[in-house]
Amino acid sequence: MQTYSATLPEDVEVGTLVTKVHATDRDIGINRKIRYEFIDSADGHFHIAADSGIVTLGKPLDRETKAMYNVTIQAVDQGTPQLMSMTSLIVNVQDINDNPPEFASKVYFSKVPEIYAVGTEVARVLATSKDTGVNADVYYSIVGGNEHKKFQIDARTGVITIAEQLDFERARDYFLTIQAVDGGIPPLSNHATVNITVIDSNDNAPIFSEVSYRASIREDAKIGEKVTQVSDVLRIMRLYINN
Repeated sequence: MQTYSATLPEDVEVGTLVTKVHATDRDIGINRKIRYEFIDSADGHFHIAADSGIVTLGKPLDRETKAMYNVTIQAVDQGTPQLMSMTSLIVNVQDINDNPPEFASKVYFSKVPEIYAVGTEVARVLATSKDTGVNADVYYSIVGGNEHKKFQIDARTGVITIAEQLDFERARDYFLTIQAVDGGIPPLSNHATVNITVIDSNDNAPIFSEVSYRASIREDAKIGEKVTQVSDVLRIMRLYINN
């Protein structure tokens, strides 16, 4: 049994020519007149002209729903009794770039100690496309919230790492906007947000506000009486007379 095949982009219009099938009959007269019809038209997705065998598209295609159709066509002569033969038509649906990347989550959260080293992974984003081939290739970039260049992202893996040492005392929160772009033409894109909270680490030693302090006290001062007060930028300590 002969098999026909055709390939159609998923965005072709209804009525587009798919293929033309042809059968021959060695009889003469009415006995060789042939009519074509579908045994299975894939729920009306395809139409066939009974007299010519021209097959056209009957419904819109969507590769993400169905990527291949296998329909059966029969050719019937007009003799008595009628004789027939069958063939298959395989229609492959070709992908077009009609699905933007979709992030696994629209918002990601991460907590990062400020002492983490440059190059440390702090988050990982993921976006996928329902398309195929280059249309499904996804590339990542940081398009917002990274004005101080504290973070960088691997364009292929979506791994976000520290690009410059963090400092809790200068910035405690970052809100990065991540863009995912596919490899189609024209490219399609989508966005997600990564909220990064910087956690304080004990990385600052106390610093006195003065290099040295002087104090005077009467010799008859009582135990517990205040002598003076010393301070640093982190805390204030009081010094009292003791035993």
